[in-house]
Amino acid sequence: MNKTALSLLIGALALAGGSAQAATFNLCAGTTSKTMPDGVVVSMWGFALDDDANLTNGCGTGVVQVPGPALNVPANDNTLVINVRNDLAEAISIVIPGQDATTMTPVMQLDAQGRPRVHSFTHETAPAAIGTYTWTAVAPGTYAYQSGTHPAKQVQMGLYGAVTKNFVDAAVGVKAQAYPGLSYEYDNDITLFYSEVDPAHTSTIEYKPQYFLINGDDGLIANLNPTKVVVGQRTLLRLINLGLKTHAPMINGMHMEVIAEDGKAYRNSQLQATVVMEAGETVDAFITPTVAGSYALFDRMLYLTDHFQMGVQATAALNPGTLAVSLLALADSDGDGVPDVSDNCTLVKNTNQRDSNGDGYGNMCDADLDNSGGVVNSADYNLFRQRYLTSDADADFNGDGVVNTADYSIFRGLFLKPVGPSGLVP
Repeated sequence: MNKTALSLLIGALALAGGSAQAATFNLCAGTTSKTMPDGVVVSMWGFALDDDANLTNGCGTGVVQVPGPALNVPANDNTLVINVRNDLAEAISIVIPGQDATTMTPVMQLDAQGRPRVHSFTHETAPAAIGTYTWTAVAPGTYAYQSGTHPAKQVQMGLYGAVTKNFVDAAVGVKAQAYPGLSYEYDNDITLFYSEVDPAHTSTIEYKPQYFLINGDDGLIANLNPTKVVVGQRTLLRLINLGLKTHAPMINGMHMEVIAEDGKAYRNSQLQATVVMEAGETVDAFITPTVAGSYALFDRMLYLTDHFQMGVQATAALNPGTLAVSLLALADSDGDGVPDVSDNCTLVKNTNQRDSNGDGYGNMCDADLDNSGGVVNSADYNLFRQRYLTSDADADFNGDGVVNTADYSIFRGLFLKPVGPSGLVP
């Protein structure tokens, strides 16, 4: 048996022996490329998520991406296991700064003067091999997994991704909670990776980044599809800087409530217009828009153009993008957490969006039982009386399984009124 086959066999055995209570993710490290808005193709490395749970056969249809797949550890899981198949031509490893690994075995090598130097922060996975990395007592927060081998090169090449864990996961009637304490509850979250790329991939001594990226893309590309948030909802921004430059995100027209740094919650949150993130840093911050509209989240360090050429007139071809994200705050008139544009009852709270007859109007604002044209009248009242104390789905406006006095109260409030309004029906 050759060394490659033996390594794959050992890796497969490691996969089979994982803890049933551990959050386990299988990744493949491989090559990819990104085409920048000016047409330059940049070669990169990244991770793919295995979709067939069999790393010995590769990652199935999993696609190598930068940043790598987001790894969300369930709140009840204390152990994280990452199995990685290395399809690159050099050794790699995986570390998560801020999380304690079961074992950390740095790899040393001698420099030109014969002095020992740390080459990797932990054990390496050789080319064509499968390696396993384990963390116990995983703490809640926002972190980044990244290569711990020659990180000045491999992280810049794209070997990184997000690791997140809540103190409490969202469930029916329960909000997600980022850290211990009810003050850390939130409605939804957004992860934003800041990074930059030097197409030459030279050492950090000659580091000359030309492309500044958000979630692996130029800001111009990212803003073609604005990130949506909802007015009145608390959104957790998970900000991660995996570049080698300092970045300072700021939202124009809105403050951020900064709650944590590097996965460690503050004792008291801080209301700030901007946050400063050094290389490798993560920041958690809440935003709660109060007015619908567009908000620009941009970098105050002024990395606002890509492939900039000094002394040359700025044009779209030379400076195609901007290191900014467009946040689109959507109105939620009834405050049920569903934005008006997708709410089937825009003026009545109905988080479950129940629509038993499928007409685009939620039951909570649709008492037109005969579907006669959208107005609730005496004909609908007669139908409601016939269905009283039954389990008729259409007349059960509140969805409790029976048509009763609660539904009658709802019917009275809708009598002689048009159905809706609904954001799903023009």
